[in-house]
Amino acid sequence: MERYQKTNIEPYSDLEVRYDKPGNPYHSAHQPESESSNHQTEPSSNQELALGADTQAKPEDTKSRFQFSISRWRLLCGIIVIVVVIVVASTLGAVLSRRKNHQASQPPSQPPSTLLHSNSSVSASSWIDPVTGFVHRAVYFQDSYNSIIARVWQSNTQNWDTLNFTSAIKDLPKDQLAAPGTPLASGSLSAKNVTKTGVWYLDIENRIEWLGLINQPGLKNPGSGYPSTGREVHPNSSLAAFPSLCDANCTEGWILAYQNTENQVQFKTASINDGFLTPNSDYSDPSGIASGSSMTLLPLGDYQLPSGMTLIAESLTSTEGGEMVSKTLNSSSEVANIFQDDGTLLKGLPAPSSRVQFTGTALNDWFNVVLALYPDGTINGVLVNQTQPVTTYDTFDFGDGPSANFSAVAMTLDRMLYGIYNDTVVEYDVFFFPDGTVHFNYTDVIFP
Repeated sequence: MERYQKTNIEPYSDLEVRYDKPGNPYHSAHQPESESSNHQTEPSSNQELALGADTQAKPEDTKSRFQFSISRWRLLCGIIVIVVVIVVASTLGAVLSRRKNHQASQPPSQPPSTLLHSNSSVSASSWIDPVTGFVHRAVYFQDSYNSIIARVWQSNTQNWDTLNFTSAIKDLPKDQLAAPGTPLASGSLSAKNVTKTGVWYLDIENRIEWLGLINQPGLKNPGSGYPSTGREVHPNSSLAAFPSLCDANCTEGWILAYQNTENQVQFKTASINDGFLTPNSDYSDPSGIASGSSMTLLPLGDYQLPSGMTLIAESLTSTEGGEMVSKTLNSSSEVANIFQDDGTLLKGLPAPSSRVQFTGTALNDWFNVVLALYPDGTINGVLVNQTQPVTTYDTFDFGDGPSANFSAVAMTLDRMLYGIYNDTVVEYDVFFFPDGTVHFNYTDVIFP
């Protein structure tokens, strides 16, 4: 008690002294104003000992420690921000990677900027209804969602109908969906008063699949998908279809050409009933065809009842390019079912790619026209006759329609040309004049 009496200040308990620390909420809330004022202006030496060194720090020291604490907090906050950014970037990268790996089977989450797939092929076929005599045409391509679309035309209505096969294949396994940019091959055939038309494509597992228009096509029913053929092909294989070499009473359907996993060109017969493929060992493997070559099959002789077929494909002459070659199978000759080399049709082709495409049609019973599409979107071609030299065309007359910048082309046996141009599908009627001139008369945009 003696030490407190020397200062003439009433004694405090130790607890009360500790509450006198500046900034203590209890102190500011409960201590009388007069006592608070006295203790702040005239602190005793005993109070200074009880409160410790913090209460005796100079203003400059307090400010320095405060600034140092702020610096440490800023550093800590910066580290936290960097860590959060790294975690978010890693998570986003993983998500984008998973989306990229599944983009073949998943439609884009945002509406695409184009109607057609940027690498869409096009295939076309035509047929005459054996009952009504009406002419029908079907043009197949792939939209930006990887769905296969058919535009079907009828001569009796002069109208185009759009058929989307998405609903037709909704019950098929996802691995049977069309691969993005798949090659397409289509065919139409009338037999025993039944007409069938359909399209072959490759799924995401590089297997051949088939979609058919059912009943009388032309046609409000988008058809149906069928169980997978299970026929695995080379990843860069193209497809080509041809009406079967049989009379009007047969039901064999079509012949489909493709390259197997060993790059050999093989032919399978597709039934008119279901499009299934069965081996056809009667046809020889035409050797010398480049891997990934575009292929097209044309009739030999009477195009409505051909005596054989001609394969148009590319043969490499160097690592940078090759030439268009013709190989013919004549079923009525002594060497039936064996492809004979007809020679070179066109030289100086780029190496095979999805942008190098061949198509053609029969102009009459003697002449075929064969077109070559180049990666720059230009087209040239040849006029082929079995008994005359090949006529080469560096350019063609496309009338009022586009003459370049095509990304895909296809022709029908009734002499129509279809091309993908600037996100549209355009149509041309083919005219062959006695002087050997081939003219493409622009008709219209058939899609959209």
